[in-house]
Amino acid sequence: MKTKYFITALSITALALTGCSTGTTEDAGKTIQPLMVQKDGYDADMPMDGDYDPAMLDDFNPMDGMGVMEAGEYEVYSMDGAHITFDLPADPEDEALQEIEQYRKDVQADPVTYIVADVDNRGGSDSVDMYQVAVFDEDGNKYEFSEVSNYISDIAPRTDWEGDDETYLLPNGERLSREEGSDLYSRNVDLHNEYLYGASVGERKTLIRVYEGDDLPDEFTRVSVMSSGAYEEVEAFPSDF
Repeated sequence: MKTKYFITALSITALALTGCSTGTTEDAGKTIQPLMVQKDGYDADMPMDGDYDPAMLDDFNPMDGMGVMEAGEYEVYSMDGAHITFDLPADPEDEALQEIEQYRKDVQADPVTYIVADVDNRGGSDSVDMYQVAVFDEDGNKYEFSEVSNYISDIAPRTDWEGDDETYLLPNGERLSREEGSDLYSRNVDLHNEYLYGASVGERKTLIRVYEGDDLPDEFTRVSVMSSGAYEEVEAFPSDF
């Protein structure tokens, strides 16, 4: 099932308020009937006179019935119509990761975890940059996947001086000669630029996102995707949900 609809508590509240404003009475003394909301085969009364139990809104939590989600393929639709699928986490042997992984090893950076996303923006109306993917576990821990171009830049060798000699420092503090370091730095610039942009409108593209750690759990309670900048957050769910 490719199209999914979820009703949030905020939407239910707004709908209930609209129902009150449009209700009709034959005279001023007649009581307006509470809004009836259909949910899972039964009608739930949502009286809006201030006496209802706010806990009733728990019935409309979009996570109800999901429980814990396992590692595997996930998908999400952006608000502008792009379709995004990805394995959480990606197979480290994925061909799309080999150049980045080789560079990470060459500069002796710590192990990381990747997402390799297939972004189909042919039906979208805005570009997709997958600014961030946030994953949460049962203990409330958050694991953030960010743009791989920024990560590549962060692990670049840094210039440093040892006496009168220009040298380079790796992320772990190891010092390289100017010749060794400058070669790694040049490769870093090329790699950074290769993964710099997102998917334009009408484009289908592979985007890579990275979490700086190898401790990602294999069960999750929430996966959110900032698909277009830092202000559009949408929920991702297992593809077979």
